[in-house]
Amino acid sequence: MNNWIQLSEKEKVELINRVSIATGLPNAAIEKDWWVTMSLRALFSCECANHIVFKGGTSLSKGWNLIERFSEDIDIAIDRAFFGFEGELKKKQINNLRRASCSYIKDKLKDELDYKLQETGIEDYSVFIKETQDTTKDPLIIEVLFNSIFTPGSYIREKVLIEIGTRSLIEPSETIQLRSILADNYPESAFADSYFDIPTVIPQRTFLEKAFLLHEEFQKPAENIRVNRMSRHLYDLEKLMDTDYAKDALNSPDLYDVIVNHRKMLTSMKEVDYSTHTPDKINFVPPASIIDIWEKDYETMKSNMIYGDSIPFDKLIERIRELNERFRNIKQ
Repeated sequence: MNNWIQLSEKEKVELINRVSIATGLPNAAIEKDWWVTMSLRALFSCECANHIVFKGGTSLSKGWNLIERFSEDIDIAIDRAFFGFEGELKKKQINNLRRASCSYIKDKLKDELDYKLQETGIEDYSVFIKETQDTTKDPLIIEVLFNSIFTPGSYIREKVLIEIGTRSLIEPSETIQLRSILADNYPESAFADSYFDIPTVIPQRTFLEKAFLLHEEFQKPAENIRVNRMSRHLYDLEKLMDTDYAKDALNSPDLYDVIVNHRKMLTSMKEVDYSTHTPDKINFVPPASIIDIWEKDYETMKSNMIYGDSIPFDKLIERIRELNERFRNIKQ
């Protein structure tokens, strides 16, 4: 039984408000982090637990403590070998893989996740997948909707989105331990959840993938470039760029090439020219046409999601330009 759920709503509100003051995070973010943690714990106790890894921005903050940004959703990669697909895949095999993954997530994993959450005594939530006629949709998103004890805001949503894809790389990863922000602040309390192990993508890979993601995004026509919550990738890159993880990534040509080739073969987009991912051509600096709207997105994120120090947007762009030059200086 999860001891946190035994507390009264008044007790929960008081404790969360204290942690909010201590961390600088909104109270709704503290609450949602608990749901993110419980969802991760449940997911990594499912049948596929030995075949999935935690990745993306939330792994950087919650797993590696490298960024001071509340990351509210979960990115998961599931090993294609779990579905019997290994080695290089042709187009038809990739479609079959996507179909197998989509079917498994919709028909089995969603219900198993729900059962694992119920096992801990957690209530007042629902688990569902948005209806889609696409039987090869990958990644697929499981939504865990919960009833917040706070007045809902416009930015932090009352649901945990668990994006699960089978075309992502599984390695390189390492097993780390994590728990909720509440437990971090009240480790000796009866309601504190314990640490649990979770295989997590290494920061070097996430760093490179974020640079490639932006490079690909900025190849689109200006009107098709995404805006909402996208400035987080700039923030993450700037926070990582002076770490040993980033330095190691920029001195790992094999990892660089593996990621680019994987994106080209398994997650390619028709509007992207993958020959431009090379260090001498890569460009993840936002184009002038979207600078203003990305700045607005960044300011919104700063006020809602960043609980540590952050720099002005113009300084952020300067730093991203500097980082782009570091990529350009990679020896091939």
